[in-house]
Amino acid sequence: MRFTIRLVVVLGLFLGSAIPASAQGKVSGSVEVQNVLSESGVVPQLDAYVHGPLSGKIGWTVWMLVSKSWSEGLFGVTYAPAKWIEVSASAGLESNKSPFRGAASIWMGSGKYSFVSLHEKGGSGRWMKNVATYEVNKTLTVGVLQQSFVGVGPYAAVKVGRMTIWGAYAVADDRGLLTAKFTF
Repeated sequence: MRFTIRLVVVLGLFLGSAIPASAQGKVSGSVEVQNVLSESGVVPQLDAYVHGPLSGKIGWTVWMLVSKSWSEGLFGVTYAPAKWIEVSASAGLESNKSPFRGAASIWMGSGKYSFVSLHEKGGSGRWMKNVATYEVNKTLTVGVLQQSFVGVGPYAAVKVGRMTIWGAYAVADDRGLLTAKFTF
């Protein structure tokens, strides 16, 4: 529990310093309030993603997640060899007896199509998320999501200004996600 409290404090301090810089176009990110829905109930969690440039095609990234029973924080580097692709590698800590956690991701996008694949491994085990999307218009995006502990199913997102409401339903696993995402 102490780790969770410390992570929330660090997240607040970091985001507090990053938001003024984002007004200058140097740093951007998002904060999500995500709910995992299943027959056993709703599991809310808060996560934040912040990134910015370092030099040329290389950047930095911070991602943190906090829930009632779980928290983690990852810090890493990104490399974008072209406008349509970015890869990242991160390391950090999780609230587990074996606290080290590592992650890697790849994002690819062209026009209205995009794909992101996130992979993590640490003391608590493996986790992954894959999302393929198509932007129908500036407001609506549809696609397919696969996420550990949720399943595979349709994905839809509605964007209004800096807020996006998105959800997914894993049909075979009868679980879903409902999320409000705020970008800065």
